[in-house]
Amino acid sequence: MRNNRRRLLALGSALLAIAAVVFIYDTYRNEVMARLYAEALGHSPYYRGSVESQAAVKTLATYRGRRSTIMLLDLASRQNTLTPGAQVEAINALRDRKGAEIAIVLANLLQPHEALSTRQAAATALKGLPCKGDCIRLVLHYL
Repeated sequence: MRNNRRRLLALGSALLAIAAVVFIYDTYRNEVMARLYAEALGHSPYYRGSVESQAAVKTLATYRGRRSTIMLLDLASRQNTLTPGAQVEAINALRDRKGAEIAIVLANLLQPHEALSTRQAAATALKGLPCKGDCIRLVLHYL
């Protein structure tokens, strides 16, 4: 009886330790992604220059998951005069992620009021993405 109680206590302690480690890692990961996102946007105190913003986007693209994809989608769809290269980098990073929502955002970037580099990057990225429904409508609207 006493052995079972010790084993149960040890198992509970181990599970609690694992949960704490996962929580700490997830919190750290989210903070790093938020810092990279802020640097890519050009927000102070993180902004150091356009080249560093592009590097921040490339590093952000190494993270997988919905949160990093949403951040990249926001960077891709945002016209930022402070960090114009970050937008193209975000588009290039999204090219490797598959999804209909990504294709729709990128198809919307084909509009004539977007910078030529943005439109070229979006068109290149769309080649490898599934484009159905709203995506096709947006491409045809551009044409």
